[in-house]
Amino acid sequence: MELSSWGDIVFEVSQQRIRTIDEFERSGSARWAIQEPLGSKPLPQFIGDGQDTIRFALRLYAMLGIDPAEEMKRLWDKKSKGVVARLMWFGYPFGSKAAKWYIQTIEEEIRHISREKFLGIEATITMGEYH
Repeated sequence: MELSSWGDIVFEVSQQRIRTIDEFERSGSARWAIQEPLGSKPLPQFIGDGQDTIRFALRLYAMLGIDPAEEMKRLWDKKSKGVVARLMWFGYPFGSKAAKWYIQTIEEEIRHISREKFLGIEATITMGEYH
């Protein structure tokens, strides 16, 4: 069952594999300019909405039908190439309808190694909103 996707990376649960997002967080901010008039208090002026960011954990394990090293290579390649794609949740775009997302940072922790092969990798991905 497809739960979500980012471009060609599908987060799913099936009999063959489990590749899911965990610990999902979203943050956003507004953009404000502060005018500094002489002799009075500062005057904030709303400029517009800021860029949203999302952060989530991935737990990639060979015993769940995933090649952790290959999955991480795909993510690192997409980050390095500046790939921008829609993030879909149950078939619906995440964020505003025009929003796409790009990888800002990847934090990777190798959890299990056996015979020169990665059996478990946990990663935290931070993505930025792109319009």
